[in-house]
Amino acid sequence: MSRRFAARAGAVLTEIQDAGHFALIDPLSAAWPAVTRALAPAGRQEAAGVPHLAGRARPGPAMVTTTR
Repeated sequence: MSRRFAARAGAVLTEIQDAGHFALIDPLSAAWPAVTRALAPAGRQEAAGVPHLAGRARPGPAMVTTTR
């Protein structure tokens, strides 16, 4: 499902092998460095003032998911 969504949204999907669901939000997990690398481009866009539509969800440039 994540692969299809990323393809349709034009997002870059980062799949992290053998990481549980909560590892993606735990800064102490082994998966955390991969999460921050995947989301870093979004932070650079925000800092550069890339506009988005207020009040609407904006598709992000990156998605991170786990696989087991």
